[in-house]
Amino acid sequence: VLFRSVGARSDRYAFVHALYREVFYQGIPPLRRSRLHKANGEVLETLFEDHLSDVAAELALHFEKAGEYGRAIKYLLIVADKDGRRFAHDEAVPILKHALALLEKMTEPERAATELDILEKLGTVYFAIGIFHAGIDTFEALLETAEKYQALTVQVRALLHLASPLAYGNSQRGVLLVNRSEERRVG
Repeated sequence: VLFRSVGARSDRYAFVHALYREVFYQGIPPLRRSRLHKANGEVLETLFEDHLSDVAAELALHFEKAGEYGRAIKYLLIVADKDGRRFAHDEAVPILKHALALLEKMTEPERAATELDILEKLGTVYFAIGIFHAGIDTFEALLETAEKYQALTVQVRALLHLASPLAYGNSQRGVLLVNRSEERRVG
């Protein structure tokens, strides 16, 4: 038996074993699979337009498989934000790292603002869960990226994020960062 009915009286069926589903899935040509994922994502967007966060993980998966990386990242960020609101910051880390990896598949103009947003969220999450060295590294990467894109406001925010933990462990460096952010803000 490959399929079974879902529920007592249903028009829906499910595979009895996940391997059957995987075999059939792999039998679909890649271009068709991509189009099906895109269509499924768009249907979910329409059906859940008033509460996209409920299906954001599924939307991210469908759009990633469809090669729609910008849309996939958009929904990964929603999932990460939702994790943050329920204080599951440690669950947001791999999601944000995956979003950063997907950025590599996008062209430069598309990725600028999104890359800055992801790095800032990731640094904040690292600080929230107490992994300060990773947070510092992430905010330093944010600063470097913001300089590359000439995003002055983001540069100042990155410097201020860096100043806070460094003020405890390396107060001279913390003061230098605050002064540097003040110079950029004024200049």
